Amino acid sequence: MRGVGRARMIWSPAERRAWAPKRRLSVSQWAEEERLIVSKDAAEPGKWHNARAPYLVGIMDALSDPAVEEVNVMKPARVGGSEIGRNFLGRTVAQDPGPFLIVFPDENLAKKQLANEIVPLLESAPLKEYLTESLRDLSKEQLELQAMRIYPAWAGSPATLAEKTIRYVWLSEVDKYPPFSGREADPMSLAKRRTQTYGYRRKIYAESTPTTRMGAIARAWEAAPAKYRFHVPCSRCGSFQVLTWAQVKWAKHEGLGRRELAALIEATGAAWYECIECHGRIDENEKAALEDLGEWRLEPACASGPIRAYHISGLLSMLGMTWARMVGQFLRAIEARSEGDVGPLMDFITQSLGEWFEDQVGGIKDSTFEAKRAKGHKPKVVPKWAGMLIATADTQRDGFWYVVRAWGRGERSRLIDRGRAGTFAELDAALRPARYPIEGWNAEHLGIRFLALDAGGGGDVNSDTSLTDEVYRFCLRSGGWAVPLKGWGGMGTPKAPVSPSKVTYTPPGGKRSPYDVVVNMVDTQYFKGVLAGLISTEAAEGAEERWELCDDVDAEYVSHMTAERKVAIRKGGGIVERWERQGNRPNHFFDAEVYQLAAARMIKADVMPAGDRLEAERAAVVQRRSVPPPAPRFTTPDGRPFLANRR
Repeated sequence: MRGVGRARMIWSPAERRAWAPKRRLSVSQWAEEERLIVSKDAAEPGKWHNARAPYLVGIMDALSDPAVEEVNVMKPARVGGSEIGRNFLGRTVAQDPGPFLIVFPDENLAKKQLANEIVPLLESAPLKEYLTESLRDLSKEQLELQAMRIYPAWAGSPATLAEKTIRYVWLSEVDKYPPFSGREADPMSLAKRRTQTYGYRRKIYAESTPTTRMGAIARAWEAAPAKYRFHVPCSRCGSFQVLTWAQVKWAKHEGLGRRELAALIEATGAAWYECIECHGRIDENEKAALEDLGEWRLEPACASGPIRAYHISGLLSMLGMTWARMVGQFLRAIEARSEGDVGPLMDFITQSLGEWFEDQVGGIKDSTFEAKRAKGHKPKVVPKWAGMLIATADTQRDGFWYVVRAWGRGERSRLIDRGRAGTFAELDAALRPARYPIEGWNAEHLGIRFLALDAGGGGDVNSDTSLTDEVYRFCLRSGGWAVPLKGWGGMGTPKAPVSPSKVTYTPPGGKRSPYDVVVNMVDTQYFKGVLAGLISTEAAEGAEERWELCDDVDAEYVSHMTAERKVAIRKGGGIVERWERQGNRPNHFFDAEVYQLAAARMIKADVMPAGDRLEAERAAVVQRRSVPPPAPRFTTPDGRPFLANRR
């Protein structure tokens, strides 16, 4: 104690404060005490206050929790997701410096964010003391601070994501990232891989407004073992609940159209929230008090762990978006949807509510298959109207899923056989020697004309787990019996639904020389639509079905065939319709059936001979076989046929 007293005598209060150990702050504590909002575009510049968005506090503190490595946030627009990232960066600079990677969707956005948000943040009063030089040279690959570096990057550039050891990662608006960064893995995986050296000490923050269920942030939400939602208490009964759009109510006015009603509700503020328990009315002006009492709660059946996901509902926002304005936006979106424009509804669900959008515009019903199976067509028997058998196979890491179809004039077809093969040898042995009896012809059999094999399956086509190289080599060895197919993966729409393309393929690993191969590029989206139409369209009375099944199709086949549905999604500045898989449901037989249509188009099955002509040709063949060969005109003395060309 005597030493402490002597220190107080020697050092002034200002000196003691300067030499005192730095107080450890969580991200939310640092933001409350130190953060200044200095952006020229900020709606509320000045001192940061957690009370303006209480729902952000729990997420920010997860980023400074030693037990948490990864935080994923699915959110609507303008609720503070980017501010969490900036507070995360500021606290890192001041409290626990380390290499920090920020990944933006593209280069232009990266430069704008650096100039307008990141650099002003670092030059603000609380952080200026950690700088070493001016940060205005935005052409640099990194921003140098006294104890750390900040690496700006963008998702479309593998170079900005490679060859760095990173402790902290901020992945901004991940649903706007391209699916692949050059020839490498997706940008999120590349960025996360840079943190492996730091093990459990790493921190990864990913945030985005969602797009569809297959978007990056929606998949991160579903994959996270620990999912959190913000619960607020009812001001009437005290019951804690998650705010949902179904409980938002508004005044009804008879005789008004949706657009007129939207304008009236926005003008009068006649919207409120109804408690799901007591059905009490909660008004907009009570929202702030309820959120102050709110808390993040783990979803049922989830367990807390190092990887967490949070969902912020747009109904929580206190930054200009009221419930009445949301009702107005919703009513106008519903009216636009009734007129055929799905864009406003998608904007409302993703941008305002922060939920992924799936407007199902097409699909295949299970009941359709039962009706087709009931026709009673026998498996492994070729119908008399068919003139060719085609096999197609979907390639996976653990083998192949194949189907065999009989094809006739007008692209009429029937499923003959299907199955699985574990290896290329098994696939070849199951299909190449196969001979199927023709209906009504006991002694006549038909073999498979060719096999169309998926060359894009089996994993990342540029990694050692891919089967692309093996598929190409198998097809080249087959002497033309097997041909490779590959789904179109480029931007835009291909020139033709299926077209051959000669490519020079470089095997992965650098141990084999490149070689040329002809690959048939397939517009799978187009053929999925055609297939759905063939399956769902009932033949007119007395007409023949164009797409038939045999009667042994089982639940597995039907499940694969209904695993995808057509949804409307945003792409660029518009809305496009795409076939997408539902969750992780297997769709291998569906893919193989899609390839059947592409293969039939390749050999022009629509102009094959008609059934009666095929029957006449078969009868002629049988007749020729039944006629004994003519006796030889000349014989040798011992009765053997004399060969005129024998010398």
